[in-house]
Amino acid sequence: MLAPFHPAQLDILAHQLAADGLRPHEAHVRAAAELAGRRGANPLCVAVALDRSEPEVVRLRAFGRLAAWLAESRVPAAPAVMRPCA
Repeated sequence: MLAPFHPAQLDILAHQLAADGLRPHEAHVRAAAELAGRRGANPLCVAVALDRSEPEVVRLRAFGRLAAWLAESRVPAAPAVMRPCA
């Protein structure tokens, strides 16, 4: 489920984080935060989500803000493929 993220994937990840905590999903949180940073999200939220020295609850809250931002401002990673109508 690494980047680019679809809003449904972000929702699934959020539920997994709520159930399992941050540690088992660190790579996905990192990928989402880095993607959000590249796309212009709040740099403080990105930094907090990536900082392993921050308390988990703080990092999860930052991730939640970034996930909401990604879902609202979703930019396609690649151009859509147009298929002719049958």
